[in-house]
Amino acid sequence: AGARGEVAPKGTLGVLRGDGGVEEGAGGVHHQLDAALAQEQAKALAGKVKIDADKGEITVYVPLSKEDEAKLVACAKTPAAQQKITQTVNRVRETEQAFGGGQPRVASPYERQMEFVVPLLCVKEDDALFEFDTTHLLERPWKLSEKDASLSPDYNPLQRPGAKSGLIDVSRAGAVTTGIVPETGEGDFVGRLHQQTLQLGGAGEWSLESLTQWLDRNIEHADIPLAESAEFMRRVLRGLMARHGIEDVGTLALDRFRLRDEIEKKINAHRDAERRAAFQDFLRLDSPLVVDNQRVTDFRAMVYEPSWLYEGNFQFRKHYFGPKPGELRELKANGELTEEFQCAQFLDGLAEVQYWVRNLARKAGSFRLQTSKDWFYPDFVCRLVDGRVLAVEYKGGNVDAGWYATPDAEEKRLIGALWESRSGGKCLFIMPPGKDFEAIRRKVGARA
Repeated sequence: AGARGEVAPKGTLGVLRGDGGVEEGAGGVHHQLDAALAQEQAKALAGKVKIDADKGEITVYVPLSKEDEAKLVACAKTPAAQQKITQTVNRVRETEQAFGGGQPRVASPYERQMEFVVPLLCVKEDDALFEFDTTHLLERPWKLSEKDASLSPDYNPLQRPGAKSGLIDVSRAGAVTTGIVPETGEGDFVGRLHQQTLQLGGAGEWSLESLTQWLDRNIEHADIPLAESAEFMRRVLRGLMARHGIEDVGTLALDRFRLRDEIEKKINAHRDAERRAAFQDFLRLDSPLVVDNQRVTDFRAMVYEPSWLYEGNFQFRKHYFGPKPGELRELKANGELTEEFQCAQFLDGLAEVQYWVRNLARKAGSFRLQTSKDWFYPDFVCRLVDGRVLAVEYKGGNVDAGWYATPDAEEKRLIGALWESRSGGKCLFIMPPGKDFEAIRRKVGARA
């Protein structure tokens, strides 16, 4: 491997990560590991070593101390396996020193397993705690059969779009060209053929119940009872027939695929409205939401696997997983600094911050909060010197552009503020308006 970040085969030099870490696979020890001891040592070596006793695989991420090496070697049941593990550990040490100019790299807070625990927002049911998620929003009872069943006025089942024909050609030079054949009006053969093909579905064979059943089977609604969905769809069909003067259900069946999409959009709109109402109920002072150290995001146990790493020249000193934060861009397309990068710089230089992490969206182990629509992953999570936790959602930009007042941004602020208020002073949340870094400083300095 000639350069940092180059990938070498497992079992030889390993995988050299972009942040300076080294992976060295200790293969060939299948059935030679003490599974029970390996499971115990995996906890003690979390962040430094990954042990998969079932596959007989050991991955060493960073140079190990002699004490940690002894713990790892103790997992092997045979001298041959012990020797292979020792060779792997030594190879990682040698490779790391070679790339570090002969000097061992300073271990990150993650590699030193420094505490970084973030309490989750949970629902308390009797004596049990459950992370607040979308299931709690869907548990709110509601009746689809009683909701508005009128579809968009733009949808007309009698005005079905005709098919378009395409053209693929090869020029004399061998180039492939594609295009759309222009429509030629009512006499267009392709359009007539499309309508005639739809008629083959047997319009006269459809009844209100059979079309209702077809729609019910082809629309995903696992959270809605069959009786509720079927009655709603009957009302949709009857309403369409009355509005457009349709006497034969078969006429609607000819447009059943567009009809299905329109009904699905309507159901989703009702579902979203109910979720928003349920979300608002959980924001009430008497809601069962709590913040408790029994349910946490523990960054010490997370394998930080961003899709890509920061590639700029700024040297971050406090990022929990090392100097190369994940999924952080320094520059926009126009050459200006991104808002997220400027915020990361500010947090890295803030005296009250012990260390911070670029919180990765939709990654296992990242910190998250539930909104009415989806999981919300704050951009940055910090551990403060005094032990408190700070979550920062930072957009920057011009507040006058309207993003700060959108329903999505408002829900994020509301759920973040609730998480803070239920934490008993352990947690802080902020979404600064625009590039107001001083708002972050004031938030950190404020005490309840």
